[in-house]
Amino acid sequence: MTDSDRPEQRHWRYTLIVLLLPLSLALAGCLSDDESTPEQPTPSPTSQPAQSTETTTSPSEPPARAATASPTASPTTTATASPTLEPSATPTPDASPVPAGQEEDLPNVTLTYAIDARLRDVESGIVDAQSVVTITSQESAPLDRLFFRIAPAQFNEFSLNRLSREGIEVDSIATDNGTTLEIPLEPPLAPSDTTQLAFDFVVPLRDTGDGFASITRDGEVMRLGVWYPMLSNDDGYPPLLDPPYTLAADYSVSFTAPAEVVVAASGELTAPPQNTDAGIRYDYTLENGRDFALMLSTAYAVDERMTASGIVVRQYTLASEYGTSDDERASIRDQAFATAERALAEFSANIGPYPWPSLALVEAGPGLGGGIEYSALTIISYDSGALDNLVAHETAHMWFYGIIGTRTQADPWLDEGAATFLGNGIDRGDYTISSDRGANIYIAPLGASIEELAMHGGDWVTAVYTQGGSFYSDMLIEMGDDAFWAAMQEIYTTQQFGIATPWEVLTSFAAHTDSDLSAIYARYFSYEWLGEVE
Repeated sequence: MTDSDRPEQRHWRYTLIVLLLPLSLALAGCLSDDESTPEQPTPSPTSQPAQSTETTTSPSEPPARAATASPTASPTTTATASPTLEPSATPTPDASPVPAGQEEDLPNVTLTYAIDARLRDVESGIVDAQSVVTITSQESAPLDRLFFRIAPAQFNEFSLNRLSREGIEVDSIATDNGTTLEIPLEPPLAPSDTTQLAFDFVVPLRDTGDGFASITRDGEVMRLGVWYPMLSNDDGYPPLLDPPYTLAADYSVSFTAPAEVVVAASGELTAPPQNTDAGIRYDYTLENGRDFALMLSTAYAVDERMTASGIVVRQYTLASEYGTSDDERASIRDQAFATAERALAEFSANIGPYPWPSLALVEAGPGLGGGIEYSALTIISYDSGALDNLVAHETAHMWFYGIIGTRTQADPWLDEGAATFLGNGIDRGDYTISSDRGANIYIAPLGASIEELAMHGGDWVTAVYTQGGSFYSDMLIEMGDDAFWAAMQEIYTTQQFGIATPWEVLTSFAAHTDSDLSAIYARYFSYEWLGEVE
């Protein structure tokens, strides 16, 4: 039984690829080495790889900056400015009332995170950090408490040294084995007022034994996925899939590491790295990020290229993890870049612009059999037998999960189904390929929550990924290209950097077609409010 088959696993947001017959589905994410590679799609004439330069750091040696007194930055190709998209605390709701169970269940606030962290040394893997979270209320009534998700606590890899509000130490209540932190606000945060919470904490990076963990050491890689306290709700740590249900925020992150460490990050460098007594300091910024991830290794080789549309794609690879020769590894990187470029171009045209200047594709280490997405960064297995599908699926998550947020525990189908549908469309050159044509029987309706799927047992992955991808394909087939993509564009416009619910998605589809969608909705969902969708 592979990692992806373990029913007891409590791993982070991940993607699992299952390659079936040509008319079946390819689920992007975790696949074993003996699975076949999907056939290559015909490249779109508008998304051919641009002429580019490549900067490669030998995996057997530290990057050049480590050998000099004045470090040079990681590759600094200048990206074409991305469209400016203003943060949206809460998308404008529809005029129709929201059915019970379709509330967003997050505080209506705007957020900024200012994080200063340091890796003490490679051997210990201990990260010392301070995060200052600035919170401005958009609520109509005072907020008397906030909840933060402490994901590293799930692996006993988190110590909170101090929590303060406006410089004054405050108490908190830890529940769910420390993964939920309730912070009473006294005095309450009044509408339109701003407050700051400061967390001083330590995250020791150790091998958790879970290849899908976001916070772990995996071979030569140290992963810092959802590694800091994140504003969330009190749902608790989920039995499956993702813990980070949160709002988009602006990030300012300073990270210091020993000179021999290569750092891959979600954001953009604001200045060249600086030598300090503690190591090399990197200063990053990220606007409208769902999270901020860092991946560290002394062996990363860096390959940086720019797409025809001006987005920088950075690849961080380990020679030990893929290919058998320099030529083969170069070919694999070419393949990954071409797929990412095509996906970025098609999803931007069909749904809405990619908002960040760059996308990082990062080798995760030997324990991960698929991929995990973060804002503007995804970790993947470069030795995947379905690399095109994996890269396309993870890139699709930049839209569904990153830009268009979801209630990750309540509605796993919404983003994983979309990523399966979009990834298969890039990989196979046909966005209808995900449809199961009504042939499959699943363990639960598509609208089942993570908790409900865990209680069902069985093949929950197929129930979310395969069934979800099939739903989106069936909607495209029923509505037609123009109406379907118009609905997707409306979802992008109204929900960008907010949280989309099934109610909002299904009503958007219904509003863009004269077709009767009730039969399709009834086939996939058991929501009590389906009859209200118009």
